[in-house]
Amino acid sequence: MSKAPEPKSTGKIARDFLASVPAACLFPIKAAHKAPPCFDDNLNLASNDPKRIAQWQANYRGCNWGLATRRSSLIVMDVDTKPGKVGASTLFDLELKHDNLPRTLTVESPSGGKHFYFVASPEMLKRKSAAFGKDIDAPNYVLIPGCVLDGNGGKNDNIAGEYRIIDDAPIAPAPAWFLDYLDATEAQRVEQIPVVEQDTDAIRARCIDYLKNDAPIAIEGKNGDAITLQVAGVLKDMGVSQEMAVELMAEFWNSRCDPPWQIGEGPDADRLDVKVKNAFRYLTQNAPGADTAEADFGDSSVTDAEIAVHTTWWKARARAEANGELPSRNERRLMRKKKERQS
Repeated sequence: MSKAPEPKSTGKIARDFLASVPAACLFPIKAAHKAPPCFDDNLNLASNDPKRIAQWQANYRGCNWGLATRRSSLIVMDVDTKPGKVGASTLFDLELKHDNLPRTLTVESPSGGKHFYFVASPEMLKRKSAAFGKDIDAPNYVLIPGCVLDGNGGKNDNIAGEYRIIDDAPIAPAPAWFLDYLDATEAQRVEQIPVVEQDTDAIRARCIDYLKNDAPIAIEGKNGDAITLQVAGVLKDMGVSQEMAVELMAEFWNSRCDPPWQIGEGPDADRLDVKVKNAFRYLTQNAPGADTAEADFGDSSVTDAEIAVHTTWWKARARAEANGELPSRNERRLMRKKKERQS
């Protein structure tokens, strides 16, 4: 494993990038890693406000920075060239079929992959993320140049090094042919505000029954990551909170996985709690609790004004957690566990 370079000033990395790309919207990521983000709803809370960036720098010392591509009106073509990957060959074929990529800001990742930055057209921003071919995609976020990996992030984050600019050209408009590789369906995202009271006894019982009898089991080498995200997403829709989903999956499901996921320690790529967090963050087609009888046949006397009040409160709390003004959900869970041990 290569040695990680000395980390640079977190604040300077963000400021330098924003000086060259003022419209970029950033959010903090765990220090020396490319995941996880430091708070929930990171793609929507990403910002280029210098005060917000400075606050995050203070709250999350040594963090890396993710660029929320859609919020920044950018599309970044990510060409994977790690051993066994064929991104370079796929790009060659794409350029033969269409035309050479225009010169644009280009960043090399620690693994040798290439990030080509482009300004997305309004039509591109309406579409889902692109899949250009084998080992080339356009992710929801990328790490910005200057960020450093220590190589200790698990099987998907095990190469140390720095993201560095290899072509400091101005960001070019995305080629029109990119639209051919974007899903024609507009990206849909439902507000992640629970539509039922979470973690009730009835909801817990239904989720336990699902985990014991119906949930598929994650097996290494057989799409185990995707299955784990799927199971966690089902629990979210059934009405349990993120913390409760981890507890239930740990107690009633994880021991049957091969191998069982780690919990609370170890590389992020091998941890159940990180997988569940990602499911709650990215599986946003349904609101939490959408797959419940209460959501389908709930009390019709609830008014639009009451819903609006709840929505405002929920968004304000998410912003406060992101700004470090309130403990995160995980921090609250740890405090609750500590209190239970002391009592």
